[in-house]
Amino acid sequence: MAGSFSWLLIVFLGIFSASADRPRGRILGGLESAPYQRPYMASLQEDGKHICGGFLIADQWVLSANGESPPKHPR
Repeated sequence: MAGSFSWLLIVFLGIFSASADRPRGRILGGLESAPYQRPYMASLQEDGKHICGGFLIADQWVLSANGESPPKHPR
């Protein structure tokens, strides 16, 4: 009985310690930058909500990875 309790305790502590190391925020391994610190980065927004990120490749062109869902209302 004591052996199974020890085994269960080891498994529980292993799961708990693995979940404690997970990042909790949206920025992984970096620091949040101030607005306008990266003038070549773009946030494509719809109704004031961020839907896609990208970077400027020319004055009026933004390149994105297109990994996001298609917009709800294409224009």
